[in-house]
Amino acid sequence: MAEEIKNTESSAAAPAEEKKTVTEAAAETATAAKENVFSMFGGGAKKEAKKDDDAEENDRSGSAKAQKEKAAEGAEDDDKAEEEEADVHFEPVVHLTEKVDTKTNEEAEEQTFKMRAKLFKFDSESREWKERGTGDVRLLKHKENGKTRLVMRRYKTLKVCANHYSKL
Repeated sequence: MAEEIKNTESSAAAPAEEKKTVTEAAAETATAAKENVFSMFGGGAKKEAKKDDDAEENDRSGSAKAQKEKAAEGAEDDDKAEEEEADVHFEPVVHLTEKVDTKTNEEAEEQTFKMRAKLFKFDSESREWKERGTGDVRLLKHKENGKTRLVMRRYKTLKVCANHYSKL
C-alpha cells in the first residue's frame, strides 16, 4: 500500500519530486488532512497577504501625515460628493412652537440659600449610609405664611429627594 501511495503521488507530481519517501508522502497527506479539518473551524493554512496598491487605502494609522495624504488624493471625489449632498433638505414633521410651563409650587417662595450637595440616608437594617441623590439644596421661605422649607432636587432629573418644613 505504501508503494501505491508513492506511485500515485509520483505520477501526479513533477519529476523533481518523484524521489519522495513513503514517510514524506504520509507526512504531506497528514498535514493536508489537518489543514482541511481545522479550516472548518476558522483555522488551517495561513493565507498569503495580498500585496496591492490598496494597502494605502486600508492604512488605519491616525497620523496627521497619513490623513493629509489620503485627503489630497481624494480631494476631487470629495468635491463631487459634497455637491450631491448639499441639495438635501427635510421639513420637520412636528413644529415645536408651544412652550410648556412647568409648575413646581415654588413660585410663591423666595430662595434664601442654595448649595450643591449629596444626600445620604441611614439604613438601620444594614447599618450603613446609602446615597439618595446629588443636586441643589435650597432653603425656600414662603412669602405669605413665613414658613421655611428645605428642598433638594436631583441633578438632571429634577426629582425631589428631600422636602422638609420648618417654623423659622
